[in-house]
Amino acid sequence: MTGAKRFLTLAVTVLYPLAVLAFLFTLVQSGLARPLATPLDVVVSEIAWAGTTTSSSDEWLELYNNTAAAIDLTGWRLASGDGTPDITLSGVIPAGGYFLLERTDEATTPQLADQIYTGALGNTGEVLTLTDNLNNVIDVAGAPGGWLAGNSTTRATMTRIAPLASGTLASSWTDGPVDGQPVNSIRDEDGDTYGYSANIDWQPGDGAGYGQQAEDCDDQADTTNPGAPELLDVVDNNCNGEIDETFVLGTLAYDVFFTPSSAMTATITNTAVTPMEAALLSFIEQATRTVDVAIYGFSRDSLLNALLAARQRGVNVRVVADNGAMLEAEYAPYYQALVDAGIPVVADPFTALEHNKFAIIDGQIVWSGSTNWTDTGFTLNMNNSVVFTDTYIALAYQREFDEMFAGSFSNQKSNNTPHVFTYTNARVEIYFAPTDNVEQHLADVVASADRSLHFAHFFWTSDTLGQLALNKVITEGVEVWGSWDALGAGSTTLDENLCAGGASVRVEDWAGKLHNKLAVIDAFGSDPTVVTGSFNWSSSANSSNDENTLILHSPEIAARYYEEMVRLYTGISRSPCNPPPPPSPGFSADVISGTAPLTVTFANTSGGLVTGWTWDFGDGSGATTAWPQYVYTRPGIYTVTLAAEGVAQTTVLTRTAYITVTGSGPVYPVYLPAIMRP
Repeated sequence: MTGAKRFLTLAVTVLYPLAVLAFLFTLVQSGLARPLATPLDVVVSEIAWAGTTTSSSDEWLELYNNTAAAIDLTGWRLASGDGTPDITLSGVIPAGGYFLLERTDEATTPQLADQIYTGALGNTGEVLTLTDNLNNVIDVAGAPGGWLAGNSTTRATMTRIAPLASGTLASSWTDGPVDGQPVNSIRDEDGDTYGYSANIDWQPGDGAGYGQQAEDCDDQADTTNPGAPELLDVVDNNCNGEIDETFVLGTLAYDVFFTPSSAMTATITNTAVTPMEAALLSFIEQATRTVDVAIYGFSRDSLLNALLAARQRGVNVRVVADNGAMLEAEYAPYYQALVDAGIPVVADPFTALEHNKFAIIDGQIVWSGSTNWTDTGFTLNMNNSVVFTDTYIALAYQREFDEMFAGSFSNQKSNNTPHVFTYTNARVEIYFAPTDNVEQHLADVVASADRSLHFAHFFWTSDTLGQLALNKVITEGVEVWGSWDALGAGSTTLDENLCAGGASVRVEDWAGKLHNKLAVIDAFGSDPTVVTGSFNWSSSANSSNDENTLILHSPEIAARYYEEMVRLYTGISRSPCNPPPPPSPGFSADVISGTAPLTVTFANTSGGLVTGWTWDFGDGSGATTAWPQYVYTRPGIYTVTLAAEGVAQTTVLTRTAYITVTGSGPVYPVYLPAIMRP
């Protein structure tokens, strides 16, 4: 839970001087509504100019809000006439509430500070002037010639007793208690005994009073607090940052899409609509309320037209973009067309990239992956996209989008989204960079590999993740193979290190890029897992870029992505540094005996690089999928065979008399009484 902040939103205007495209970014303040403040709306209410009985350096200042509305203090200033201290304020002071400033560190008073400042107060007196963000004088505390109250011997504070009178008058002040009575902005408005502040984040025990227990996350609902039970209601009832995390949320509706194989041999882009593109267009065309898009590259005519058409039919379309990408000649006209149509475009203000490629449609559908909305993204580069129809996943992505659309990017953002959702067919983890420590979550996934790690990467330069993968192949004997983009491989020695360790690595030789950011861990193990999203495995992605990462725990999703890993690997003509591991078929079944009809789900436990599966269920039927389910309708004893086809060989595993199916049970005769007819 994080405090409210004020950010800068970038409203975009596009200029076209000759052939040069440039954008004029107009800074617009956003956040809390900010009516003009008037004198004495906020006043200095207590000054510990002599410090405390613990230390004379433990100085603190307190502000009080005389009004019935919360006031955003961002850009306000509290300054001494001699220049020290000179504090630029940031935060919100609640209606009729307080704002506590502590000198140097949090240990100045037992209460948690709303803001820390530097600069000492003089013992011979100061005149403190409070001005608002427009430099209007709101309050003056003190007068020349000495402090109006307080005691340097007893450490009594200077306490205001007339908050609506001038702070320059001695009658407005009195000696306060020894060490004073500092009050911060933490309040309990809903009466559930848990405090909340827009400015302060804390852990239980960090401070006195409400700081002794966990922070409330909704101070307007007394049934939502850290002590409340979690309910199945799409609300974070217990304030742990997750939503309905103790529940299984039904079956996850999803689909995955990949760039067609024709891109591997293509030399130029084309405008033919790909299956991936058609799916995305369909979702946008069916939108009835909202389309929120966070993208980097944007130059696909079909998608521009779809967004413009959505706007025309009354859909609320909003876009978040990268400021550098918007200046590129390829993308600039497309962003300009959005602005011309009245679609708001908010760009990040940093050199770090807003690198996402996701969309949220009608608050229900989430589209993500590695695919830029460009001609190259759909028809020349190898990419993947995944789409979910799910309220929970949409809620997480919506919160991230709204934060960026409000003007908060990169490390301005907070870790404020739910991360883990559990379904009957998948467990989904969602993390956003740079706030969510994505690299550590990826490291946990890589470290969990006990059988295999397969990858397809554009850039992989993270030493942490590289060393983990290297240890897996060298020390633990985990099967590691995958594909690398030529440009990405040329920027690191990690591919060479993995090759030296025995991994099988292929570097692409296509006209386009291998643009995926993919990993499949233990595809046929106990926890098959897929990593996808916009996040390249690099330090910049982790520390500064705006990115999204999905970690998908699901046998069926992993099987789909495993097939894509094989397609990418085998689609590269350049020889690998080491031969791929040969196919090693393996399987088990959830049941091996029962009465007809008997439904059997086969778990694939194979290893090696497998290009195709051939199942024989022993009754003349078979399958070619990785994880088949089959219904035996007749009694019998059945031998099951799995043939795993590899690059150079096919290996067969046969389990003789593996499935036993009996009849539907004994049949007892039914005796009916004789019917006598006259």
